[in-house]
Order: sequence, then structure tokens, then C-alpha cells
Amino acid sequence: MIGDTYESIAIVAHGGVINNILRAFYQMPINMDYYFKIGDTGISLIELTKRKR
Repeated sequence: MIGDTYESIAIVAHGGVINNILRAFYQMPINMDYYFKIGDTGISLIELTKRKR
């Protein structure tokens, strides 16, 4: 599906995985002692705009 664009995607995962996705997105060091408050169950919305992250 090269060249296709998506307006929305869903990722179903444990809270720890979502935490690591956010850490990678924000380019945080792996050894940094910081965690996002994400429960084991919930809905997280990450909205990207045309502005830089």
C-alpha cells in the first residue's frame, strides 16, 4: 500500500506499549526516568497537525 495515506489509525495495546510509543515519538532517552500517566485500560488520542511536533 505504498503511497496511501490514512486519516486515522487505531493501535490496540497495553498501557506500557503506548507509553513507549509516546517516548519514541518525543525522542526521549530510554534511560530517562519519566513515564506518562497511562492506565492499563483506556483510550488515548494523539492528534497530529501540519505544524511540527
